[in-house]
Amino acid sequence: MAGPRSKKKLIQLHPYKYIDYDYFAMELNHLHKEPNIEVEIHDLSNFLYSKEFNGVWPTKGFKKAIKFRSLFSWLSYFIKLDKKNTAIYNFVPCDNLKTFIIQLVVRLSKIPIIIYSVIDVAELPVKKNIKTLFRKIKFYKFNFKLYYYTFNSIFFSKLIKLFKIEKLFIMCLKKNIKNNFSNLRYVLINRKNFNPNNILAVESHSEDFSKSLIKFNGNKKKEKYIIYLDTPTPYLDGDQQTIGKKYKKDLQIVKKWYKQFNDFFDDLELFYKAKLLVIPHPKTKGIVNPYFKNRVINHQIDAAVKFIPQCKLLVTTGSTGISHAISHYKPFTLIYSPLWSFLYKDNWRYKIEMFYKAKLFKKTPIDITSYNKKEISKNFKINRKLYDLYKYKYLTAKNNPNKDMPNYKIIKNIINNYV
Repeated sequence: MAGPRSKKKLIQLHPYKYIDYDYFAMELNHLHKEPNIEVEIHDLSNFLYSKEFNGVWPTKGFKKAIKFRSLFSWLSYFIKLDKKNTAIYNFVPCDNLKTFIIQLVVRLSKIPIIIYSVIDVAELPVKKNIKTLFRKIKFYKFNFKLYYYTFNSIFFSKLIKLFKIEKLFIMCLKKNIKNNFSNLRYVLINRKNFNPNNILAVESHSEDFSKSLIKFNGNKKKEKYIIYLDTPTPYLDGDQQTIGKKYKKDLQIVKKWYKQFNDFFDDLELFYKAKLLVIPHPKTKGIVNPYFKNRVINHQIDAAVKFIPQCKLLVTTGSTGISHAISHYKPFTLIYSPLWSFLYKDNWRYKIEMFYKAKLFKKTPIDITSYNKKEISKNFKINRKLYDLYKYKYLTAKNNPNKDMPNYKIIKNIINNYV
């Protein structure tokens, strides 16, 4: 007869295709090294969402993740699981029947649940009123897939709140969350069911800021690059699947897009006497983009962590990666092409959100087809006060008791003290 398990176990439930970058971003590569903690990944993407949706992640899946082919196979596995000394790290939303069943089974198991609920980026405030509703309907028109998804998301999110959670740990920026549920992701509980004895807020950090608290082997050459954080589109698919749209690639637009960007990058290298380094989006690590054939490209999963703290300039179309620049007080600017209206026509907030983020730092996004060095240089000035305002609102709390502790150590403490 087997004896009791000596290690404690953390099971991460992941709804989308789990890739190497996810393991790195969530710092499970560090947690896995802890001698008394076992980490197990459940990739539920094969049965929670369609093949078209999962196609948004063209990179290879994480080899050590357990990939379940059906809801039944996961239920069979989970029911037989030794639940003693186990915690669930849950990233599954509640937006359809299958995700609802998973949420329900996890709650009924009474296993302690950990939820990461840091938004980590400034989002354009949208007023919930009739005017906004009609604007969305006018924009999305007869996109019934989106309306069906929205209905399911609202319905099942409300339904799951009827079932209590035995023990919940919410990793968030601020400890006082009782009256602030609307700003917390994945926290599917009713305010009236809030009980400080079984729901604990744990002050944590954004994923990018947490990396600044971990020692990495940095840029050994100490070369100060101009860094561009790339996006999957237009060469590859973007997030259109999430709103029921299929990406239709227009090769002429794609060629014009990358020509504009490469011409702009050539000028940046000339203006600031530095090489430009392209860091691909996490979803496209290892995928060769032929339109950047003459560029220096780094596909390492920790490239942003290694190179941005030492960069000369950071350029982005709106990536959350600006968090690395803010954490290390590095200059950055937001850029856009006039062709955005063709490529992002399914995202009515694309340009509005970019200008909103830039305004937070008293910057103006650069049109890469119309600019000069003086205009660009203005955007690269660092306002430490504005950097700090952003940092303490979206990346970490100013008086965070765990201010020197990366997220994986915070998770370690939760497991050691409560599981």
